[in-house]
Amino acid sequence: MSWLRKKYNSFNEYFNNQDVQQNMTVVTSFASDAFKVIMASLLCIFVPQQCQTIEDNRDIFIAQFGDIAIVEHINGTTTQAHICTFNENFTDLIDYNTFVLVFNFITLSYFIYLYYIELRREKWLIYNFDYDKDKADENILTLKDSFPEVMEELQKYNYKYMITYKYLHILYICNFVFSAFLVLHYYYYDYRTVTALLTNVILCSNKIRIGRSVSKESYKNEYAYSFYNNKNLSFNVIDPRYLRAEKEIEETNLNMDKTHENIQKHLNSIKKYINTL
Repeated sequence: MSWLRKKYNSFNEYFNNQDVQQNMTVVTSFASDAFKVIMASLLCIFVPQQCQTIEDNRDIFIAQFGDIAIVEHINGTTTQAHICTFNENFTDLIDYNTFVLVFNFITLSYFIYLYYIELRREKWLIYNFDYDKDKADENILTLKDSFPEVMEELQKYNYKYMITYKYLHILYICNFVFSAFLVLHYYYYDYRTVTALLTNVILCSNKIRIGRSVSKESYKNEYAYSFYNNKNLSFNVIDPRYLRAEKEIEETNLNMDKTHENIQKHLNSIKKYINTL
């Protein structure tokens, strides 16, 4: 029983850790975001579009009524419209469709690059900072004197984050315009085409809007805003783990100084002994 209680307490202690909770929030938020990004980037694949199938009238008649004598007098073809299948979105493409398809994948690739920058920054923030609800966002600025190297590194992350979102915003607008012209002008099917197009774009544009705001405010104010944790909270104190690491370094340096001092004392003692000879 005591073993179970001990395991339960260690389990609670682990999941009550602020860093663990923040990392779990990042993972779950990223998973839901990634699905929306794929749908919203590859618009010429996931938006319903009209494809046409040309069938021989004779084959249609046989399928409906069987092989009877009158079928010999049936000629011509019938064109039937349907929603393009996944395979049809990649075959028999016009030149403009090929261009948009490639541009869609370029946009998705840039989103992947953004996630690399975003998650790397988020992981660095969680490792180096914590959030104290009793302190204001600007409390982080008080760390500039105590931890200048950390704050300098923060601004490097913030700048790269801001620039990545800036170019993504431009790229995504172009992707929407190119894709909208393709599906509405060449392959419009019905209201589902417009509905899916706008839904996907709105869901993803909301991420870009929030991300741009977070990145710009972070760089402008030298804050450590999180995109994923608790509606863009701002980390405002140094992480205790970082403080422990700093303390360990100081203790190591102190021990080295003491060792050096002891060695120097022994050398001086040896010199004095030699001088007495």
